[in-house]
Amino acid sequence: MNHTCQSKGCHNEVLYKTIEGAFIDHQDRRSSRAALSPPGRGSPSGPYQRYGSSATQVSPYCKVHTCSHFYKNETCLNKKPPHDSVCAFHTRCPIGDCAQARGQYLDPNLDPLASAVPIYVRYDVCADHKCTVRQCPRRREPETPFCANHGCPAEGCPKRRQEHRDSCEDHQCKTRGCRTSVEGGYPYCAQHIKCGISGCGGTRHFVPGTNEYLESCTKHITCSVPRCREIKKDRSAFCENHTCYERDCTNSNMLEAPYCADHCCEALKCFNSRTLTADPRLRGRFCPLHNCRAVGCQEHVDSLSIFCQTHCCSRPKCHQESVVENLCLDHLRKHYITLGRRRAVLSLDGKKQSGHITPSSKTHESDSDSDSELSNGADSSTATRGRARPTVEDGFRERKQRLLHAPYRQRADVSEPSSDGDNHDEETGPPDLSLNHDADVGAKHGSSVLKNPPQFTPPAGREAEGPGIERPDMPTRTSSGGLNGSMRRASSLKRSGGQHQDLPKSEVSRHSDTKID
Repeated sequence: MNHTCQSKGCHNEVLYKTIEGAFIDHQDRRSSRAALSPPGRGSPSGPYQRYGSSATQVSPYCKVHTCSHFYKNETCLNKKPPHDSVCAFHTRCPIGDCAQARGQYLDPNLDPLASAVPIYVRYDVCADHKCTVRQCPRRREPETPFCANHGCPAEGCPKRRQEHRDSCEDHQCKTRGCRTSVEGGYPYCAQHIKCGISGCGGTRHFVPGTNEYLESCTKHITCSVPRCREIKKDRSAFCENHTCYERDCTNSNMLEAPYCADHCCEALKCFNSRTLTADPRLRGRFCPLHNCRAVGCQEHVDSLSIFCQTHCCSRPKCHQESVVENLCLDHLRKHYITLGRRRAVLSLDGKKQSGHITPSSKTHESDSDSDSELSNGADSSTATRGRARPTVEDGFRERKQRLLHAPYRQRADVSEPSSDGDNHDEETGPPDLSLNHDADVGAKHGSSVLKNPPQFTPPAGREAEGPGIERPDMPTRTSSGGLNGSMRRASSLKRSGGQHQDLPKSEVSRHSDTKID
């Protein structure tokens, strides 16, 4: 058998292939045949069986002139040009009714040092029926510009599959690391579209607004409140509308209240949050509106009150905090002021009953009684405004009445020294009263009353008023609010019938102008 290429001028060895289409190297075939032993020649178990006539096929041409379809099932024995990869018959597009030639490109595996002639590789089809991926020789699939290796396997999808993926982006499972293709518009494959709860085979909940599938099914992802289809809040079994508004609380809120039973005020029909305490883990029982304002107190108060019954003032309509004896500071002060006045009145009553009280003390007693009545009844400021402001004549009249109703031994006690510190003899002696009145008083009290008071005689040198001499025409108040000695002398002169023949005319006119009631 001739093992040389039948092409004219070619002395290369012909090609061999197995029945399965595998290429047989010439050197391998020669070494296999040279190693055969005489006993094993032609035996079914010998090495020659691998490349025997029944197991190999021979091309009439060498590798340079053999068509590339010789290695396939066709076993083409036609000659090809040295620069092409197929014979003239296989250059035509295999698609029916297509007369175009198959596309070709430069063989990327060609070694330019081994062969000076460039070799071109043919596509499986022409350019119109070829896959649009560069240097892909395969035929495209119907209704898609890609072949089976580059196109999306989903039915009717014209997109190219992703790199290192089995489908396009639209038909790829969204689960990270999953290469399974999906169909029907679902973003997950059959394995990953199931509910994430262990033991639940339901389908994950789909949100139409966002076109997103949640981690769990509708049963496990929606609110636990009956007939509520809202999505659960994070780390809660209820939705946002049915979860307590308190921070980090996952309990369900109460009916018509935004807080749960642990954070809602215990007052009736109050939906406010409870007050905070010093311990952040604990809370009060009521909201700030119904909680006592006292420090550390958590008792209930009315909406119009500030403190509870324990810490509120016991007086009616008083909302201040009690300090001592269930009274606030204002009522505690008034209480002790009234208590002191009552004790003073009781002490005066005791003196009256024992007989150790003077008429002057009675006057002070009446004053204290009036003061106590003002403190217990109407306001003291209103009573003060109702009184008329005392004048000089009112003070003189009051002093006159006291002197008329007091014995002689007590009149000296009633009089007080003047404000300038000078003790006149008129203040320490008997008062200047009329003779008729002195006679009545003397008849009542005996000889202890002076019936004929001395007449007023001005001191010598009165006309030349020097320093330190008090003028009788300028009355001044004493420390007790009465008149000075000169005013009393003028009043005594008027009551005695105007006996002032020893006085100058200027002094007489001054004393006669003084009005005394």
